[in-house]
Amino acid sequence: NGGFFFPRKSVRRRLFYYIAIGLARQMQKNPNHGFFIDSHLRLRMQTNPYEDLLSLYPKNASMAPKEKRASEGKVEILLQEGVFYNPEMELCRDLSSLCLGTIGGKLSVVDAMCASGVRGIRYRKENASVKSLSLVDMSGKAVELARKNAKLNRVRCRVARADAREFLRENEFDFVELDPFGSPVPYLHDAACSFWGKKSG
Repeated sequence: NGGFFFPRKSVRRRLFYYIAIGLARQMQKNPNHGFFIDSHLRLRMQTNPYEDLLSLYPKNASMAPKEKRASEGKVEILLQEGVFYNPEMELCRDLSSLCLGTIGGKLSVVDAMCASGVRGIRYRKENASVKSLSLVDMSGKAVELARKNAKLNRVRCRVARADAREFLRENEFDFVELDPFGSPVPYLHDAACSFWGKKSG
């Protein structure tokens, strides 16, 4: 009553617990090393800090710096360093896909800032109403990864490296997905342009 609970403290305690267990295991394997923690870690940090730090944790500790794959909805995607993917937005993608599925007709869909391609690929994979999909990004890495993820999930789509605004002005769609870093306002006019030839959008 009247107290406060700080989950971060719990996380720190668990982290120290894993480090203590890892160091104890290292001591069992190499009893002559001693607990020179700072210098030991600094020495290891010069090569690959993540692999070296992970060697101190139990095998079941989820402390990996990056994942190779992720599964959500009906898709599985490859992940790559340098290409944005936010696992915390999975619920948002769930709801967006469900909402898209309520729109009737045969839809042409564009994910104008696709990154890994997960959102657009889910739209195509999970909704029979999506007849065509375009995945667009300015990043060459993102375009390459999106193409791999589309192939992995057997999704036929167009993948293009292009500026979102130019691509929207030059093509017509029924549904435009915009997820920029920051406000979508600079892209709204061009998104509207892609609806001009449509009765609804």
